[in-house]
Parts: sequence; C-alpha cells; structure tokens
Amino acid sequence: MTSIVISRADLPERPLLDTGILIRALREYTDAHTETCVAFLKALLDENKDILIAAPTLAEVVRGNAATTLPAVAGITVVGFDKQAAEILGKGLPAPVLKEEAAQAGKTGMQIKYDAMIAACAARHRADVVVTLDDDMAKLAARLRVAVARPADYLSKVLSLPLEPRGRGTPRAD
Repeated sequence: MTSIVISRADLPERPLLDTGILIRALREYTDAHTETCVAFLKALLDENKDILIAAPTLAEVVRGNAATTLPAVAGITVVGFDKQAAEILGKGLPAPVLKEEAAQAGKTGMQIKYDAMIAACAARHRADVVVTLDDDMAKLAARLRVAVARPADYLSKVLSLPLEPRGRGTPRAD
C-alpha cells in the first residue's frame, strides 16, 4: 500500500473544500481520489488551518445521503450563502454565463447553480483557494478571481525510498 504524503509547508491557510473533496474525505464516496482527499483534510486539521465548507456543499452532501452529518471539528467552519455572496454571484456569474457553463459541462441548471453558490461563498468569505476535483467548479471560481487547486497539488514532491536494514543484503565496504 502506498503512503500518501501531503506537503504541509504548501498547505493553504484558508481553503474552501468543494463537495467532491468533502464526500471523499468523509468516505461517503470512494474512488482513486479518496485517499488523497482524506490525507489532505487530515493534514489541514493537523496544521490548524481555517477550513471552510460552503453551506451549499453541506446541502449537496446531505441531499446525497440524509444520514450524513458533518462532524463538529475545531478548524472547520460552515460559511453561509448570504446577501454578499448572492451579489458576488449575480455580478460575477450572471445567468447567461451560468447557462453557457452548464451547456459546456453537460450539467443541469440546478447542478451549475450549486457550483456557482459554492464559488461565490469562497469569494465572499475570502478563501485562499477552492480545492476541487471538478473542472467546471474551477472555471466558475476562476471567473470570481478565486484561486483553484486539487488535493494532488499538495502531495509531497519527495519520494520515500525503502531502505534495507543494516545487516542484510550486500555488506558495506567501509
């Protein structure tokens, strides 16, 4: 089994986690990205980062599985879609833009609206970055001038090599 190592020095101070990241980190959905999402969230918590979850993300998670609850954990804040977020969305992502993005992505109007609300929450609550696996979310966040990253962007660039313990294998010549 491969160990996933997150580069803690590169972690954002105030990330907003998109729905796809959260459902994987909570192990509500399992795929090739799940273990990286779990390790990423653990590293953020271990480093006491200010983790944001948009209220529309929580709605998407619960809508997918009504039994799911977000654990009350220090360092995770659910941020609301309020008047300011609505104004950011309305000005930065007007209806024609959302309609075009939905058509290009093959998403329904409801799906793209959730993504737009999450991106607007990131802008409103001054997230350093939206962490997502969704290219469409990345486009919306970028339109609102919010940085975008994937959990894999924070993987350690250093590979750990298995070393043979002393006393086994070829003797050293020194």
